[in-house]
Amino acid sequence: TLDSQRAASAMKRRGLAIEEISSHLPFQVLLYYNAPFSVVFAVLETINVGYKMQYYEFNSSLGQLLIVPVLVLWTVAEGLRLYFGVRGNLAERVPQVAAFLLMSIFPQLPCLIFMAYFQDILMPFDVIGGSIVFVFTVLEVVCGYQALQRLIRKQTSQFFRLAA
Repeated sequence: TLDSQRAASAMKRRGLAIEEISSHLPFQVLLYYNAPFSVVFAVLETINVGYKMQYYEFNSSLGQLLIVPVLVLWTVAEGLRLYFGVRGNLAERVPQVAAFLLMSIFPQLPCLIFMAYFQDILMPFDVIGGSIVFVFTVLEVVCGYQALQRLIRKQTSQFFRLAA
């Protein structure tokens, strides 16, 4: 529009740089809504696991042995993963978004699949809550990949503009 062109020319005259924002809004919205849900899921799943360990008999000792480390691994990795996603997207940093994607694919997705579908003792919350977090994670991987492509394209074009 005419107003935005006038504002852009005024900024150029003052020596201010005009830079396009490359943050991916759908990716940021998914991260924003996933963060509180993940906290609630982690708390309820921890209570659920404690209840299972105290009151239920496991079919195999392997199932009983795996449930706590998988939950701890998922909880720690989820916090780091969401931090890298938000920080990388808002600051437009390729390494953080790449770390987010790697942490989403491993260890998050295997841990979620185990917690939601393959535990010895499955409760309704395990399946429902795990499925919701799984869908969030898959959608975040798709949007995160798009955000990463956009960031790489932008930084590559900036590099070639400076190098020329």
